[in-house]
Amino acid sequence: MAQRTTDDLQMELMTRADLRGFLQDNQAELIEPNMAQALQALFATRQMTKAALADGAHMSEVYLHQVFSGRRRLSRDRTLCILFALHASVEEAQTLLKQSGLAQLYARDRRDAVLLHGLAQRMDLYAVDALLLQERLEPLD
Repeated sequence: MAQRTTDDLQMELMTRADLRGFLQDNQAELIEPNMAQALQALFATRQMTKAALADGAHMSEVYLHQVFSGRRRLSRDRTLCILFALHASVEEAQTLLKQSGLAQLYARDRRDAVLLHGLAQRMDLYAVDALLLQERLEPLD
């Protein structure tokens, strides 16, 4: 069966009185955010240790281990710290944010625009935080 569009699902959801029935009938179409799996998949494509990732993301190895095991869920900013430490592309970052159930970066938002620029330029977390501070915006770290 072909995957239904988001608009199709929303139309059905808005016109259906039975939420439980909608969720059950469309289970295969709904996204179940799983940050740990999405992060593991991206990390597996990199030639780096978890110790180096933790250092680059400015977090402890214990904290990072809890994220990878699914025992701790990251905020959007902490997720972005990891993405910068992984030198993720804009596409990889947007995909991971979406798979994690977090808001994707939005170019019309001033802070997000700086973050998108940092990802596109493959900046590290220190450089991005410096840019954010230069623009009088809240740093990630």
